[in-house]
Amino acid sequence: DHLSMSPESDRYRLLNEFKAALGTDALELHYQPQMDDNGEVIGAEALCRWQHPDLGTLLPERFVPLTEQFGLIREFGNFVLSKGVAQLARWQRDEATEGLRLAVNVNAQSLSCNDFVSNLASLLDTHGVDPGLLTLELTESITTGDRKQIGRRMHALKALGVRLSLDDFGSGHSSLAHLKGLPFDELKIDGSFVADIESGVSDRALVKSILGTARTLKLTAVAEHVENARQEAFLRAFGCDVFQGYHYSPALPENAFA
Repeated sequence: DHLSMSPESDRYRLLNEFKAALGTDALELHYQPQMDDNGEVIGAEALCRWQHPDLGTLLPERFVPLTEQFGLIREFGNFVLSKGVAQLARWQRDEATEGLRLAVNVNAQSLSCNDFVSNLASLLDTHGVDPGLLTLELTESITTGDRKQIGRRMHALKALGVRLSLDDFGSGHSSLAHLKGLPFDELKIDGSFVADIESGVSDRALVKSILGTARTLKLTAVAEHVENARQEAFLRAFGCDVFQGYHYSPALPENAFA
């Protein structure tokens, strides 16, 4: 990976190329199918891909740190959200895809912007999208900030009608106590636990207790990074509701997904 080893100048070059790519077709959303326990596709998670002229397809771990470091995270977040809502609008116009949900990742920095809720409201309005089909995935780090402010913002989002998912659950520090006070609809098990279900007794116990937590709090439980039928069988046995991972499909460009 020559970029991560590269000198500062290369990082700046990549940053400038990313700035130029923002808002163009070089950045596209791919869609990883989410399955219910009948094996039906009920929606997808939107994952960004940068089609770089020299380096080929770059994954978020390659460019998102740049956006965080150089203050572009908000612009990037708005871009992904508007692309996602536009995609939902296209799905809604076709009978075969009209009920599909879309999950979009939102980071703490975007969420803390004062105009986040109003921007999203006007996006949904402009595209005429059913807000109940949009799920915002928030990482646990949002619960370490100003909890009152985050709570207010989340309630404002719930008032719009969108769904809220707690992403990567189990990897951070969120306790049940403050999970209970926030209006989440869904809990997403951190993929690293799913990967270790088969080998690690403690990971199995952890996943079981996370699924129990989801049930107690009446939250939809989603597992990501499901890679084989054994993992799926374990998750299913302990009450997981929704599954995504290479066992079903990688993230696909719009046409391939359709």
